[in-house]
Amino acid sequence: MSDAAGMGELAQPPSLVADGIIKALKAGDFHVFPDSVAKQMGDAYQSFAENVVEVSSN
Repeated sequence: MSDAAGMGELAQPPSLVADGIIKALKAGDFHVFPDSVAKQMGDAYQSFAENVVEVSSN
């Protein structure tokens, strides 16, 4: 998919996604940001996730 978008040189192996999902399931993590681009998005999303998505309803 990154080749088609012109970012082939930045592409990371698809196994990162599968490995990230398995690791998150084992750790009980709600969100997964396995590759470098996803990690950048995760950093930007973290505050929203902690304060809105993952907030407990105690």
